[in-house]
Amino acid sequence: MKQIFTLVVAFCMFAVPVFGQLPTPNDNAPEYGQLSEIKGLRKVYVMSSDTQCREIIVKELNKAKIFEVVGSPEEGEFGVFYETGQGRAGWNTFGFAGQFVVYSKPLQNPDPAKPRMRVLWSTQKMRVYSSGITFNRHPATNATREFVKQYKKLKK
Repeated sequence: MKQIFTLVVAFCMFAVPVFGQLPTPNDNAPEYGQLSEIKGLRKVYVMSSDTQCREIIVKELNKAKIFEVVGSPEEGEFGVFYETGQGRAGWNTFGFAGQFVVYSKPLQNPDPAKPRMRVLWSTQKMRVYSSGITFNRHPATNATREFVKQYKKLKK
């Protein structure tokens, strides 16, 4: 009995401080959901720090003839966020990647002063250059086409 008590005390002394240090999400941490949550919605707000990428995404969404791209987040029923980055993929191979995120407003917003987003779908595409040559499309094009394909599957 004394050994069990000693084990419990030792566990409380060492394990509780470790578990107490686990990171906790803040009020702005995103929620996660499913792409099916936007089934039937058409108005989309597109946001990107790269204006060329935004133009590519808008062009692809308009070409699909399913969506209406709007000019402000308040007008949109859901949104797309696109972020770019670049890096080295090999000794003589470089590339840049694009992260395409579909989001919506949270189902329950605990504090309107601290808005949260609900991530519904995401993909990352990369365009690789080797010796100055590439044979694939822009990552924004590929990501948008994949999103449109997945969205169309929801209608079936």
